[in-house]
Amino acid sequence: MAVAIENNDKQKNGIIALYRSDTLEIITTYPAGALPDMVSFSKDGRYIASANEGEPNADYSIDPEGSVTLVDIANGPLNASVIQLDFNAFDKGGSRHSELTNKVRISAPTASVSQDLEPEYLTFADNGKLYVALQENNALAAIDVESASIDAIFGLGGKSWENSQLDASNKDKKLGNFKSYSMLEGLYMPDSITSYSVNGSTYIVTANEGDGREYGIQTTQKQCDEKAYEWDGEDYQGTTEYTTKQDFCIAYVDEVRGKKLDVDKNHPLAAALKDKGQLARLKVVKPQDTLAASEKVQAFGSRSFSIWDESGERVFDSGDEFARVVFERNKENFNSTNDNNSSADDRSDDKGAEPEAIEVANINGYQYAFIGLERQGGVMVYDVTEPKESRFITYVNNRNFDEPVCTKVDEEGECSNSIYNPKAGDLGPESIKYFTRSNQHFIAVGNEVSGTTSVYRIDL
Repeated sequence: MAVAIENNDKQKNGIIALYRSDTLEIITTYPAGALPDMVSFSKDGRYIASANEGEPNADYSIDPEGSVTLVDIANGPLNASVIQLDFNAFDKGGSRHSELTNKVRISAPTASVSQDLEPEYLTFADNGKLYVALQENNALAAIDVESASIDAIFGLGGKSWENSQLDASNKDKKLGNFKSYSMLEGLYMPDSITSYSVNGSTYIVTANEGDGREYGIQTTQKQCDEKAYEWDGEDYQGTTEYTTKQDFCIAYVDEVRGKKLDVDKNHPLAAALKDKGQLARLKVVKPQDTLAASEKVQAFGSRSFSIWDESGERVFDSGDEFARVVFERNKENFNSTNDNNSSADDRSDDKGAEPEAIEVANINGYQYAFIGLERQGGVMVYDVTEPKESRFITYVNNRNFDEPVCTKVDEEGECSNSIYNPKAGDLGPESIKYFTRSNQHFIAVGNEVSGTTSVYRIDL
């Protein structure tokens, strides 16, 4: 069993710890990069890899490089070779910088490319490659495992909301207020990814969560102003609280509400961005300059899952089907958050149901994808045997909206004692794993908010 362990100082290098799965006895540890976020074995057990996110500290004064650790244990765990793969060649002035397209999102104004790239998740594919999700960068990296070298970085681009619809407001007093917007796109920004093969071709499957960046510290407004950061509390200028009262001070943020987006007055979405029933509430990417009338407004995540070929070309996307299915099955709790059972419409202005976890399983000759919805809860199931013709099968949500999330909640349904109520069911699916026992098929789902693990039997 391999475990990714971050350093107490998250900006310093972590480790991969290897244990016996039967006795939990530690065997050895391997050095990793800063903030190893996810670790996995190759299917043959020879390799271990970790995605090292390299996330900056709270005030963005220290930003370690993102990296991937590759451990070869062919000669046994105690004689392993450990390689740290960095992205330095893609830095400005580096030998491979020209390979980056504008689809690869490099957003931090003072960071190098290798600092800005943040590996989130990875999957060993059948074609000898290791694919790594660079979530905040809206990209995938392909690594050749045998040579321990980076083949390419694929920018994923954006999904247009012209032919699909979304409910983008939590203040319109209407559930399922679905609308299309021709100049709005969602950046995929996948969290969990996995891979599978069909007729010798490799496909990468992504849960397109989306993720904005916000870093800051608790301090006084005076100290916040002195650092030229953005004060996020009440304005205390001219009072004694200016130097004594502490609140959140934003060192860096890359998102903004639609109503505050700096956009050209002739932009086709200018009016919708001022309307709280449309895009005024939606959290969108904050550009460094005024958004031109010809430029698309970009939201975080695509509220879907996608299938990509081994060259980073999209072959399927679920469109707006997640939202449609949830709305049809449980309209009164549509776009709820995962820590409040009285929160319908709360996530409409963010990332909707928020696909987070993903797994693919080959069962009786068919390939099935299981996608966990972090905020709404539950698992979507798709038949992905023919990638371009993937189709929805079912949706199951082991969440009871009639029960409070904690044994004690306030008037707004917020947890007030930090004691989870088991009657509420599963909250916040974070990971999914397929396995078999006695010729039966199962998935195990780890739920972040409720702290539960649930096992589902798959009946065909």
